Amino acid sequence: MPINVDISGLPELASRLQSPELIAAPLRRGLDRAGYIVESEAKILTPVDRGRLRASITHEVDPAAVPLFCQIGTNVDYARAVHDGRPPGSMPPISAISGWATRHGLPAWPVAMAIRNNGTRSQPFLVPALERKTNDVMSAIDEGLRSIQL
Repeated sequence: MPINVDISGLPELASRLQSPELIAAPLRRGLDRAGYIVESEAKILTPVDRGRLRASITHEVDPAAVPLFCQIGTNVDYARAVHDGRPPGSMPPISAISGWATRHGLPAWPVAMAIRNNGTRSQPFLVPALERKTNDVMSAIDEGLRSIQL
């Protein structure tokens, strides 16, 4: 579930420079720092049972010659259900919740039925991390761009 921060006007700036590689390294550093900032905040906000979801949060800077974005996200299959919640209506697979239910001393079947009937509440961690750290993200990117030597 990646969240993207795009810098408007950057492709135009890069095309106007004779050497786009002049901005590549400073911009990559700024985007990487911004990624760490949001990643760190998201890990603080992530609900924890065993810590798998929190540990899976990472970021990746655009691999292009002149990077244009940084993605922050997770590859854990249940991340969206945690972040956005689950609406009532369908029962989750027993196998998906049996470990959690056992660790909490609950039988899995009634838990699955309760989720089917009531859904689950959202516990957002990625979007709020970006919202809380927007100023820091912009400062990190700005700092990277200010270090460009033309």
